[in-house]
Amino acid sequence: MSEEKPRTAGYILSVLSGKTYAVEDTATIEGAWQLHIAGHDPASAYLMFEGGRLSVTAGVHPAPEGEISLDAESFVRLCYNEVTPKTLVREGLLKAKGDARLYELLVVISEFDGTAAQLRKIDETFTHLAGIVAIERVSDPTVEQLKQAGVSKTPLVITGALESWRARHWSLASLTEQYGEILVRGAEMPTAMPFGKFLAGFSDATARMKTGSTSMPEELVADLGPLPYFPERYESRYAKSGGPFIETFFSAKGGVTHLHRDVPDGAVAIFLGKRRFILYSPDQAPLMYPYPGTRGDYQACRANPSHPDYAKHPRFRDARPVHLVLEPGELLYLPGGWFHHVVAEEHSIAAKFHLSERWFA
Repeated sequence: MSEEKPRTAGYILSVLSGKTYAVEDTATIEGAWQLHIAGHDPASAYLMFEGGRLSVTAGVHPAPEGEISLDAESFVRLCYNEVTPKTLVREGLLKAKGDARLYELLVVISEFDGTAAQLRKIDETFTHLAGIVAIERVSDPTVEQLKQAGVSKTPLVITGALESWRARHWSLASLTEQYGEILVRGAEMPTAMPFGKFLAGFSDATARMKTGSTSMPEELVADLGPLPYFPERYESRYAKSGGPFIETFFSAKGGVTHLHRDVPDGAVAIFLGKRRFILYSPDQAPLMYPYPGTRGDYQACRANPSHPDYAKHPRFRDARPVHLVLEPGELLYLPGGWFHHVVAEEHSIAAKFHLSERWFA
């Protein structure tokens, strides 16, 4: 963004008011629902649901069907995609009286920071991607090949890209032996736990947790080399305590990362085990049944390629997937906006590096 937006509830409501959003999940909800914003920057607005559409209006409704309450700081964080409604509910910072689904529908206000608009622009601009039926594999791409992939938002697999990294030789046993005592915290963990215990949770094929993600522990980052082919594009968008946030995925055989898409471009590295990707081009967004708005740089979908339900999601029948099996040592350039559903064909470890924009401009 060219200029910093004010972080006040009043400013955000002034931008949201008068706009209308199409939200499929509201098809059975009708009427007005009052939004109370308390704290140092109090404000009021109401959400009006009519025929599967939602509008936001500043002020107080005389006879609302229900109420949603949260403090001003939480409201601002929600609008700037810094926290999810589910997290605020769990922490007791957001309360709803009425339909229990209402707090989830607040994700529509993520339109405020322009992320959803950015995805729509990708969907509308790169319509040529629907014709892709296979992802090209190259062993040593030139700078021009990489730039062309970036400009056209075309995925690309680079084979043998990680052979110089010590991480290429990781195994669950070696990681447990070398790093088992260090503490890690993942998206699905309420508290930190020893890395060895975390690994055991998905190395056992019968374990409940089939897939786990965590920021790569600093001790393991030393086993990585410079990100090949994309060094100028890598940026620490999620920097933490002196080190980059490298999203790391640990999966037992059969583990699933459900259909979603990310806004920034990414480079996915496979260290251990095969992972099967089912990809859908951005222009197929209506067929994916994406949830309204985004959560940070992430947009989840209702459709499930592993177990499609065409009664609930009839448009998904017309989707055109591209199938890809990524092998250990390979690097996948995955442009922002591409939907992907991932299944671990073996116990696997992978990492995703977020890439900066405009490298190829």
